[in-house]
Amino acid sequence: MSDRGRTDTHDFLALLERLPFVGTVTKEATHLRALLLERRAPRIAAVGTPGAGKSSLVNALLGAEVLMALPRGGDATNAHTATHDARGPDDASDSKPAGDRKPDDEPDFDTTGLPITHGSWVHMRARSRQLAWLELPASLEAWPRDTKRLLDNAIDEHVPDLVLVVLRAERIDDDLPAVRASLERLYQRMERHGAPPKLLTVVTAADELCKPAEFATPPYPTDAMARIERATLLAKTSLESSRVVPREVEISRAIPCTASARASDRWNLGEVADAIFARLPDATRVEAVRALPVADEHVRDVARRIVLHFASIAVVVGLMPIPFSDAIALLPTQALMITAVAYVAGQPWDRRAALEWAGSLGLMGGTAVGLRWGAQQLLKLWPGGGTLISASVAGVGTEGLGLSAIAYFVDGPGRRGRSAPTP
Repeated sequence: MSDRGRTDTHDFLALLERLPFVGTVTKEATHLRALLLERRAPRIAAVGTPGAGKSSLVNALLGAEVLMALPRGGDATNAHTATHDARGPDDASDSKPAGDRKPDDEPDFDTTGLPITHGSWVHMRARSRQLAWLELPASLEAWPRDTKRLLDNAIDEHVPDLVLVVLRAERIDDDLPAVRASLERLYQRMERHGAPPKLLTVVTAADELCKPAEFATPPYPTDAMARIERATLLAKTSLESSRVVPREVEISRAIPCTASARASDRWNLGEVADAIFARLPDATRVEAVRALPVADEHVRDVARRIVLHFASIAVVVGLMPIPFSDAIALLPTQALMITAVAYVAGQPWDRRAALEWAGSLGLMGGTAVGLRWGAQQLLKLWPGGGTLISASVAGVGTEGLGLSAIAYFVDGPGRRGRSAPTP
């Protein structure tokens, strides 16, 4: 969220604290603080041998060339560097150097172009999609002293939300011993920081298991899918039998994917994104649905949570007995809710998003909103019962506005700020 968005949310919550019945809305305000004000980008630690596809995977998930990926069969030395301008999915074939490309509407990410050092957090921002990424080389030998020092500092700064094991499909047998040894060292170094983070295994470059190579374009043939399934099973059973991670860490089915530079050759990234999202803590949910190509149902669920919290607050605001007195809180409540829904759907945190949604209602929709609000105020002239009905109208009306915003920004024309889920 931008600084302006955080300021808007902070000011709104401060306003709530000055209202009557504030004790009733404390729970809802706490949830909104966690979702909108105190939330952050997901933190993922990726473990894999050089060339396993760690950088290619994060590039494909973010839909931008954030890290310079190691070419297949290339040399791993100095291969991981941050580009100065992250390209979007529509620019994958652009042959211009990164420095000649221009961002669409804002700086694309906050890395500096210096080489990415193993063991250090890289805070990436690609077209408003945010992710904290920490890469570790899988090795049978102990990590170099500098890597261990950097890793300890990184974990002291932030414990990963998720450990992502990246295995290349054709090299699983060769890479697993180094990955197991590195996983054991990583989890040992995180022991003093509380509960261990969850684990997800991804098998990359699944297209390499398609023989002959001309069939390496999705959808893959049946025999290739059988080889891919055997590779994922091998990854899971090997990690389970070795038990190099704490027992409370679940080792689930490995997920195969192809994270090619060309978008048309990518495969199954949506399942990878959904699996990552399912393992992330609540504090990262809003930024996760913006950053990752998750299924639309996850975007809707996060947006609905926000709408329901705002609607509950609107009920309490509607209990104010004096006609028109609740407008000072109810109207900002609804405007902030619509802006938050737009942000979840991929729009920038900007009041223009709310105005765009209002314009989409048209004359009839705007008239209906105005009549509902007017009826709510008139009901307050009926002592006692009128205030209760008015509060119900405020809550139902606010929820209806929120659901309308979800329909527009998540499922309708307002979703242009968010890429469609990757197949």
